[in-house]
Amino acid sequence: MKTQMYLEAIGGDLSAGAMCENAKMIPIKLAYLPVVKAFLKADANFKIEADINPCSDEAVLALNMLYAACDMLIDLGFFESKYDARTTWKITYKEVA
Repeated sequence: MKTQMYLEAIGGDLSAGAMCENAKMIPIKLAYLPVVKAFLKADANFKIEADINPCSDEAVLALNMLYAACDMLIDLGFFESKYDARTTWKITYKEVA
């Protein structure tokens, strides 16, 4: 058995019970890992800045960085639509044959 890394929807549009029955899971190719990591970091940073002061320059900058990371994943074909960008994700692992 081999372990595969995935991006799993845990909240938002593509999570289980939202727009779909099951949570969306996207397999992560190693070549895409740096961009996926940048996206997850940008997402976490935006949430922190927005919680502290949603109208601050830091929150606006963090949001722009998050949008840029989403655009990169869409350009790579990793994300398919705006719904991917409006979803909360985590890295997870599954055994594959």
